[in-house]
Order: sequence, then structure tokens, then C-alpha cells
Amino acid sequence: MVSSIAALYITSGFLELTASILIALKTYYKPKKIRYILLVFSILTLSASAVNILNYMDIVPNKWNSFSYLVSTTFMLTLHFWLNLDIGKHLRVGSVQYSNPLVLAGVITLSGSLLCLACQTIILLVRNDDYPIKPAFVTGVTLAIFCDGTTYLYSFSALINLRSQRIHEGQSRTTSLGVWFLLIQSLWYCAFGVLYVWFFCQTFESFNTLLVLDYILRFILCLMFTWSPPAFVIEFMSGRFFSSLSQKSHHQDAGDTGSTFAITKDDKENNSSFGHHQELEQYTRDTINVNDLEKSRTNMYYSRNPTTI
Repeated sequence: MVSSIAALYITSGFLELTASILIALKTYYKPKKIRYILLVFSILTLSASAVNILNYMDIVPNKWNSFSYLVSTTFMLTLHFWLNLDIGKHLRVGSVQYSNPLVLAGVITLSGSLLCLACQTIILLVRNDDYPIKPAFVTGVTLAIFCDGTTYLYSFSALINLRSQRIHEGQSRTTSLGVWFLLIQSLWYCAFGVLYVWFFCQTFESFNTLLVLDYILRFILCLMFTWSPPAFVIEFMSGRFFSSLSQKSHHQDAGDTGSTFAITKDDKENNSSFGHHQELEQYTRDTINVNDLEKSRTNMYYSRNPTTI
């Protein structure tokens, strides 16, 4: 009879193999740079997971299981840091502000975490230990949490915006995509945090169990960024995030031959709100094309039509 632990290993291996195949198929049919990177990461994680399963079966020594974990974790931290900054770059419509205190803090803590991983790897190989040094392990994980936290705040702080400031459809759609990634990443962080807090209270005898759950979460991360958000969710949230001006802009632009709409006499007569007039005037002065914002977003997360991603 198969034990519950063995069933967990078998199930995780099957799910991770299936996820790798799905990511490979998605990359083949919808090739993008980020999907190629995620595919490489999924293959690396699948290999590390296979080593963990073989270690559970007493085929591979603990040393090489720990080594596989440290190598794949180094790749994951760097990848996740870049993914978070990439989201922030597109939410802000511009390059990453590396002088921002949150980004600087993220770079510093990422460097510290990678240094801890490098030290653990070297010591593991030199001393022929079975497991990483726990103080360095805990320090590295803590720094990684701070790194992800700062880049997370930097990227999604752009969503803290008044509803009335979203003056055309592109901004509402972008906000919807940002909120989607904010929600799913928050859930992922919570699960990852709970897992490692639990392990900090255990000994390294539970290391294999930690890795089983850790690798599953890594594949969930890959799937989160490989597939686009559900189109109906984005459409629903876009409608919710529309301001009255956004809807007015959208409808007028549909029947206008120009790229912007002008303030007409009817606008002034029908809209007595001084703030509303200010927004219309600012919108006209900037001569923003309703479609320009999303056309400039070539990244997979911010395509104008999520169903084509």
C-alpha cells in the first residue's frame, strides 16, 4: 500500500511534468521571450523535483538534493525579481526607476540573498554536508522575502490611483491587469510564506517535504505568468474601473475621425462640474490617442486584447 507521503511525491511529480508540457506547448504556439525563460525555469525546477523524488527513494544523496535546490532557487529569485519589475515598468509606462528607494532596497536584498545562496552552495560542496547551513538558509530566505516585498510594493503602487484619473479605456484595462496580478501574487506570497514559516520550526528531516511543496508553488508561479488573465475577468474589472469621463471618451472617440475629442459647447452646458471640465481640458491639451497607451505595451501581460495573448 502506498503511503500518503509517497502519494504526495508521485502526485507532485505528475503535476509538475504536466505543467512543464503545457508551458512548452504554450511557448511553441505563442512564442515570447518571457515564455522561453519560464520554460527554461520549469525544466530546471522539474529536474530539481526529480532529484528530490530520487532522494526520497534513497537513490540520490542528500547533498545533491540540497545542491539542486540551491541552484534552482538562485534562478527563481532572479527571475521573480525581474518579473515584478517588468510588471511595474508596464504599469508605469516607462523604464524602471532604479533610483527609487524601493527598487534600490530590492536590489540590495536580492544581492544579499544571492550571496547567502552562493555561500551555502560553496560550503555544501567543500564540507560535503547533507543540508545547507540553517542560519545562512534562514537569512537568505528572509532577505528574499524583503526583496520580493519591496519590488512588489514598487510595481503595484502605481495602482493607487483615483478612479476619476483613469480617463480612457487603456488606463482602465491596464489597471485591471495590474489588479489581477496583484491578487494572484498576493495569494502566492501567502502560501509561500506559510510554507517557509512552517519549515523554520522544523528540522532538516522535513527538507524533502518542504521541497515537494516548494516546487509545486514554483510551477504555479510559471503558470501564472505563462497564461494571460481570463478575458471575461479583465473586461469585468475594466468596466468597474471606468470613470464617467473614461466612458464618455470611449464613446466619443468611436464616432470621431480624430485621435482626440475636443471640448464642445454642449460639453460645457451639460456638465457643470468644474473638476470635470478640468479633466476634459487636460485631456485635450495632452492630445492622447485612446489606443496609444495599449499599443505601446508589447509585453505579454499588457496586450490590448487579452484573448490574443
